[in-house]
Amino acid sequence: AGGVGVIIDSLTGEEVDPEQYWPEEESATDGNVLLRAGGHSPEAELMKAMQNPPEVNSEFDNARYAKLVSEGRQQEAEAMIQEEGGPTLEQMQKLPLEVLRKFPALDPNWCDTTQYSCSLLQWACSM
Repeated sequence: AGGVGVIIDSLTGEEVDPEQYWPEEESATDGNVLLRAGGHSPEAELMKAMQNPPEVNSEFDNARYAKLVSEGRQQEAEAMIQEEGGPTLEQMQKLPLEVLRKFPALDPNWCDTTQYSCSLLQWACSM
């Protein structure tokens, strides 16, 4: 059935140590670096973080909003959603900045083949 596999560098043909490329595991239970939730490389992890920002403001005041709705102040409640419902710039930047802090030597020219070979630098500049 399942056995231990090896990773071969396609340029040199030599076996490589996965810990050399992925030194920090996300959790102790996820031992297979190829199945990491964050991707196969720090660059892929950063691209994923930039492509999937939060969609809502985690600090949105739900109690205040519910109070406005219960009082029949629909226009104020709608305005509150428009002004405060989306994520702040700080919230959108949090995860990508964490990846950059964890892996300061990322290759900005790394390309995501699922995004028409868009590089990290191109994606970051377009945000």
